[in-house]
Amino acid sequence: MAPHHVGVTPSHSFKVPVVVRPGYLISLERFGAVTFGHIDVTAPYTPSLKRQIAADFQLVRQLQGAPVFIHVERTNTKLARFAQSFGFRLITSCTDDRGVNTDIYAI
Repeated sequence: MAPHHVGVTPSHSFKVPVVVRPGYLISLERFGAVTFGHIDVTAPYTPSLKRQIAADFQLVRQLQGAPVFIHVERTNTKLARFAQSFGFRLITSCTDDRGVNTDIYAI
């Protein structure tokens, strides 16, 4: 069977869940050779939950074997603090394709 052509080349891949826990989900998403991380927290954010997320994310980073990036809208100071608490460091700022000022962090 011939491959189906949809006429659109995706600009990125899908978010792939790599850790599914009660209270949070860690996903990775590839953009070319770059991997972006996503941590979606659904439970109340407590010190013990942060420790569990940090341990799981550290394992994901070790298994992934390359830098992990995140993008944060510049007005989202809560997410920027969250990222920095996990060791992410600001590497550049840009304007995305929607005209939103965005900061890119890496770890």
